[in-house]
Amino acid sequence: MMKKYKKRGKKMKVLIYSRVALNDNNKLDKNIEEMKEYIKSQPDWELKDVYSEVASGLDNSKTEYNKLIKDIEEKVIDIVIVKNESSLCRDVVEFLKLINLLEKNNVKLFILDNKDFYKK
Repeated sequence: MMKKYKKRGKKMKVLIYSRVALNDNNKLDKNIEEMKEYIKSQPDWELKDVYSEVASGLDNSKTEYNKLIKDIEEKVIDIVIVKNESSLCRDVVEFLKLINLLEKNNVKLFILDNKDFYKK
């Protein structure tokens, strides 16, 4: 069962991050719509922004990914929602850096395909 996260008296600010491979461009809109629908089903969540890009998961210089990192560091979001872990990046070291950054800034990562928050 999914653990509920809630801020006292405030909705959780959620950021959608969607990345698809260069040959999967048609999946981008579908993935974003799925995540928007899920956010709507969560009464304590509020969509703040959507960052999306068509890029290789091994490319660590992705523009929208870097905006995501900045928002995490500036603590302007509470939850990042992705379709699956590979949507973020395919580099294991980079993924672990991101997980540590999320934890350091008290931002939760929600994996839509698992319908649950990421757990180490």
